[in-house]
Amino acid sequence: MTDETPLKWTDLPHSIVLAAADLCDGHGIFDPTALVEIGVPQELADRYTDLFESNFDDPKYIIYDNKTGEPVKSMPGVYGLNVLAGMVRDFKLNAPDKFGRGSQAVEWKRVLHEHLDPKPETSSV
Repeated sequence: MTDETPLKWTDLPHSIVLAAADLCDGHGIFDPTALVEIGVPQELADRYTDLFESNFDDPKYIIYDNKTGEPVKSMPGVYGLNVLAGMVRDFKLNAPDKFGRGSQAVEWKRVLHEHLDPKPETSSV
């Protein structure tokens, strides 16, 4: 009998979760191998990988190849905001809603870092 429970961000070492979070900016689409290279299991990287398609009628929606910088019709990739949303959900963290994708990404990364890598309080003696 196999375990059918899907892998979650909470199953990974905090250092890998934070390294993955730091790849995300709320706007960019990046190569899924970047997640695997920092230690994210392929199964989890695949869950966040989608096929993105350009809209050449609007320059705002043209996708560029991460390696060549050339516009592409479509490419598989990871949208960082989806990764951060999954992390916040898996860790059951609360974060204020922010206006704009970049601002929301910054807020989600802040709460993840506070939760997973809290700085020790300094005490005065």
